[in-house]
Amino acid sequence: MTKRVIFVIIGCLALLITLTLSISSGLAGPVTSERVPNAPEEVDSHSSFIPVQGRLTNASGNPLDGTYTISFRIYSVYSGGTALCEDLDNSVTVDNGLFYAYMSMTGCSAFDGRQLYLGIQVEDDAEMTPRQFIDNVPYAYGLRPGAVISDTIGNDAILHIENWAGTGRGLRSYAMSETGVNYGMVGASRSPDGYGGFFYNNGGGVGLWANNTTDTALLATSVDGYGIEASSENGVAIFASSIDDAGVWAISTNGDAVHGASGSGPGVFGYSINGSGVYAESMTGVAIEANGIIASSAPTYLWISGSDVVRWNPNDSTFIFMDSNGGAYVERGATAGVKYVALPVTIPGVLYGQNARITEIAIYFSAETEFDGITDVRLRLQDGVCPTCFLDILHDTADHGCEYILPGNEDGCVLTFDLTTNNVLTDISGVLHIGLGFNFGGVDTYVQVGGVRLTVEYQD
Repeated sequence: MTKRVIFVIIGCLALLITLTLSISSGLAGPVTSERVPNAPEEVDSHSSFIPVQGRLTNASGNPLDGTYTISFRIYSVYSGGTALCEDLDNSVTVDNGLFYAYMSMTGCSAFDGRQLYLGIQVEDDAEMTPRQFIDNVPYAYGLRPGAVISDTIGNDAILHIENWAGTGRGLRSYAMSETGVNYGMVGASRSPDGYGGFFYNNGGGVGLWANNTTDTALLATSVDGYGIEASSENGVAIFASSIDDAGVWAISTNGDAVHGASGSGPGVFGYSINGSGVYAESMTGVAIEANGIIASSAPTYLWISGSDVVRWNPNDSTFIFMDSNGGAYVERGATAGVKYVALPVTIPGVLYGQNARITEIAIYFSAETEFDGITDVRLRLQDGVCPTCFLDILHDTADHGCEYILPGNEDGCVLTFDLTTNNVLTDISGVLHIGLGFNFGGVDTYVQVGGVRLTVEYQD
């Protein structure tokens, strides 16, 4: 016997969707078929059951009684197509044609605001046609795709979302298209004192975290204000990470593209494996402006030309004459013994708020014979203007030769010392003295000094 449903009422308690085909008056209340509860692990904070109410008759329109197997299917099209979700073979009690059942929609993600249709099948009959529209109740209509929620609510939020789970998310938004220019989330403010996006974490964690493995992690633009403004009590105000592109990319027409301020830590901290930790560019203004210390772990190399050498004792017989590439030849002259020359050096004691540390000295030299070479190296830090107002950074008295005709010495030698003692320059000390003592094998033999390189590092 062919059955038919005269009217169906769907009341979606969780989804706020109601469909009504027709309502007859003077009928007895529907019989409710008992539902089997979800397993506890299948239930979060909402029910997955949707109540369905209807009237079942035969082909002649006579109401039916008894227990019938009814299946429910959800479609996105009026006819044809494939069911998006289904709840099959429900045993439903019918009394004088009336029934009240539940559709179990556990795991169904079809209810996202689009137009849907309900297909009903009774026993072995074909699915009834036409399918029934699933329309919105007024408040659910305001949550359909493209809906606008607008109001004026003082200090409160138009939409307030909370998730109390330990690993959950308060709000998740994705732009799914892999082409075009799309945005996962957009925030805007029309107030000059407002914020397009405001994020904070008062539990000691990160206020805003941005990560992208192939492109820009965080892009912010502003016409007259700040592209990004972030503050932190004890941690990093902005932390951005990217594998192949910029961690932070900020553009501002008239204001600061990136403005970082910190009470005790870095105002702006950038780290990169292969690219720039911090890259700044300005068409007409300052690319990087800092009110405070600029810290860098990269060393600075300061070169002192060998042609700057002077005799330690002006009455000495030492001859010094320049070579053609910025260095100098030193010969002992008529008087035998060790001959001394000096290289005075003045460098900034403080750079961008950091004290300088002289961490290495490298002396580039060569010698004419095996009996010529360096036998004394001294580096001092000026500590005043009295005869004894100095601090020894280095004093080495070992013999160091570099006979240029020997294999491997054709391009000269490099004598290197690491420096760790009395090597910090400050705002009151930046004058260094380099002294070199030479041994000679004869009157006319020489030691050639190409230059000296100082490695300068900076500390807070």
